[in-house]
Amino acid sequence: MQSSMYKSQQYLIAFLTILLASFLSIAQNFGFKSYQFDTDDGLPSSEIYDLHEDIYGNIWLATDRGIVKYDGYEFKSYDTKDGLANLVNFSFQPMNDDTFCVNGLDGSLSYWNGNSFEPFAFNDTLKDLRASKGSWFDFIGFHNNTIYFQHITSHNWRIIFPVYSINICDGTTTIHGEEIISFLNNIPQTDQIIKRRINIAKNKKAINDLMKKNNIPYLNQIHFQWDTENKFKAFRNMNTDIIGLYVDENKNEWVTTKAGVFSFENRSLTIEPSIHFKGIGVTSISKSKNGSLWVTSTDNGIFHVPNFAIKKYQPKDWIDGETFYKLKIVDDGLLAMSEKGMHFLLTKNQLKRQIDYTVVSSYFLNAKTKNTNTSIHNYKEAFNSLLLKNKKFLVFNSTGFDLSANGKRTAQLKYGFRTLSVTTDHKENIWIATSEGLFKWTPDYEKTTPNLVSVQGIEDFRVNDVKTDNNGIWLATPKFGLVYKKDAQEHIFKHEKLKNKVLHAVFKQNDSTLWLGSNKGLLKVKYRFNKETPVIEYIELSTIKDGLISNYINDITFWDDEIWLATDKGLCHFQPDKLYTKPIIPSLKIDFIETNTKQSSHKKHITLQPNENDVTIHYTGISHNKPKKGFYRYKINDKSWVETNERKVSFLDLNHGEYTFKVQCRSDNSQWSNTQQIVFKIEPHFLERIWFKVFTVCSAFIVIFLVILRYKKNWQKKLENENRLRKSELTTLRNQMNPHFMFNSLTAIQGLIYKGEKLEANMYIGEFSRLMRKSLEYSKLENISLEEEIQFIENYLELEKKRFKALFEYIITVDSELSKSSLQVPPLLIQPLLENAIKHGFRGADENKLIEISIQKHQHINDIFEVTIKDNGNGFHLKHLSNSSKSMGLGIVKDRIGLIRENFNNKEVAFHIESELGKGTIIRLLLPLNT
Repeated sequence: MQSSMYKSQQYLIAFLTILLASFLSIAQNFGFKSYQFDTDDGLPSSEIYDLHEDIYGNIWLATDRGIVKYDGYEFKSYDTKDGLANLVNFSFQPMNDDTFCVNGLDGSLSYWNGNSFEPFAFNDTLKDLRASKGSWFDFIGFHNNTIYFQHITSHNWRIIFPVYSINICDGTTTIHGEEIISFLNNIPQTDQIIKRRINIAKNKKAINDLMKKNNIPYLNQIHFQWDTENKFKAFRNMNTDIIGLYVDENKNEWVTTKAGVFSFENRSLTIEPSIHFKGIGVTSISKSKNGSLWVTSTDNGIFHVPNFAIKKYQPKDWIDGETFYKLKIVDDGLLAMSEKGMHFLLTKNQLKRQIDYTVVSSYFLNAKTKNTNTSIHNYKEAFNSLLLKNKKFLVFNSTGFDLSANGKRTAQLKYGFRTLSVTTDHKENIWIATSEGLFKWTPDYEKTTPNLVSVQGIEDFRVNDVKTDNNGIWLATPKFGLVYKKDAQEHIFKHEKLKNKVLHAVFKQNDSTLWLGSNKGLLKVKYRFNKETPVIEYIELSTIKDGLISNYINDITFWDDEIWLATDKGLCHFQPDKLYTKPIIPSLKIDFIETNTKQSSHKKHITLQPNENDVTIHYTGISHNKPKKGFYRYKINDKSWVETNERKVSFLDLNHGEYTFKVQCRSDNSQWSNTQQIVFKIEPHFLERIWFKVFTVCSAFIVIFLVILRYKKNWQKKLENENRLRKSELTTLRNQMNPHFMFNSLTAIQGLIYKGEKLEANMYIGEFSRLMRKSLEYSKLENISLEEEIQFIENYLELEKKRFKALFEYIITVDSELSKSSLQVPPLLIQPLLENAIKHGFRGADENKLIEISIQKHQHINDIFEVTIKDNGNGFHLKHLSNSSKSMGLGIVKDRIGLIRENFNNKEVAFHIESELGKGTIIRLLLPLNT
């Protein structure tokens, strides 16, 4: 049964999956920037039939393996387990607000209610209307809570009668004849395919006569046009099955077929169309809210095209990905110089590679000055040329200048730096941008030499490009960025979008617009003059995310009514007014608030219990043009805004009280979105009250006293029964925590309370109590994980740092070969050694003390690892150790090491101590590798 149904499904949707294999090898060689998403990116299938963008900006895809939602981060798939009536779905029918229906292969519909999928309530009614098991329903339109649809068994452009309709509220069905055409024709259509079907049905006699007259066998391959009154106007045989139609705001028609997309500019069917996505079966084109395009295909997933208007120049035999450095306007077209020193002439009809430098040079000379005896000697010199007045001709290269007139050299200048750009102003001064600075060469060139011009008093700096206008000059520099100079006046522009960019080129389009090429994209600068000083009104930045083929722009010029860019990945061009897509403010919602005990859906006000003071807030902004950083910004209460790209933010150990969390997001070049906020209140805990804090301090003294008594009692028993109670003695030793630390901590707490520093005292008590709790917990265990031991000593050291302020720092390093989670260690073994270092080793010190803890696998003994504790404290003489107060802690550790050595029967287990007065102490523990 499953096998036959699968074969039936494959047969029914075969019209969408057949591709022209001969085109597959060039399927990705597009003339524009696009981003492809396929199964490697999370799609359940490469076979996409339709696309729908909801009111929030989510992209929905209909596939043969369920419905997919893309929120700009990930693809989420829905199948029959998630409420779909059928796994294979073909198209979307938008309905009210953010709801829609999708049509399944078995004739059923699935309904998205805004939160989840559910089978259409009247699917049983639809199945009764179904013509056969091999057909399904295709949407025609939606109006007044009524869906209009037809039976379909193959990709048919005609409306098949009868037409059916069903009311989504009560399930009432109606059967319509051809009289429905005029009614449907007046319903606003979102699907151009449906409009085509209606017009074919309305004009079927004229179309049938046309096909018969022109011997056209297949309606599916004919692209028709109708006039403003929906009457037949023109047609064109596409010679491949048409799948869909998209008409843009400029009335250009995009016909999607099994062999790619055919674009008819200005709806003209008499000229050859442009072909995009050649060899790919394109099922739909959909324009996003920000003006970018989404393209779905039958076997290549989906494509996101930021801007179709930006075209990559790639005619036949073009070197794809070639780096271009310079562009120059000539009489016959545009000359481009590549990284390999090759020159290409772009004309409106063809591309020529220049092979004769005399031919190249002729493009820089007018008819009266053309002369093969010019001083140009190679291609590069021909490109680096400047035509002056009075038939003079300037050629510059890496070693100097040649000046000629009427083909004869009149002057020569040699120098040792690289010339990057040369231009002249209205006074015939030559401005020279070089790797060593900016030079000005005044007229009467044969008798003068260029003078070095400073900026900000600096002469030795690189100038990548120089352009002039009627008032001054514009400079593109790595050091100063964009500079404007007029006589002694100079202005360096400070703007957020100019920061951290190396400017390579500057092009002045008109008296208010500059184009800047940089290492991080293309900048369009709108400016005006205020008392002869240029003022930036705004800057727009374009990158590969906006459709550029590269972010590395080497040169810019204007030719054939378009801006042309020389980049490290070839040439691209566009009409200036079509570069930027509409900046859409993204939608944003707070998903839920999560505490350390539960999750809560987004409500305006949430009340949390005192123990729910670790709060994480999750939110999602939907944009397909996110900035590299700072997509979100958030704030809590009256704090400052914080920018982030994370989709959640956590606040730990919050005090009781009311908090207001606000979040916004933005796309590139868009404003911040409307603020979404959530208010939550944390109830106060009885622990926050003074009486409880006093009670806690008193209780702590009692507990400490009892712990000390118990410690003495157990220690005496251990000494008396060393052999019989060895395991009990080891447990008792693990219970020890120096009472001096506890007394000092409680004294510090008491002092903070007396000083009125309640918040700090509360935090101290919390950390102290957690340390005590862990100490008591670990005292019952023979072994704990290395990870737990490290966490314990880190907590202890952090508490001591708070007591002693800036007295010391610590470093803990762990061998990567040791597993923190599986390696078992004796608990509370390292803490006494650290306490000795702080209490005795750092006594009398002010600051800048350091404790280094290193845990490494032993280099020579396989079943041993080594713990090294090193401090730069006072040190001591080992011979005085027995009389020192620090000997007790060291003795306990030494005794425990001895017991561990006996317990594991491993003579390599050892305890070593090295100390030198005034130079610090090093303690080494050799412990068994116990996993």
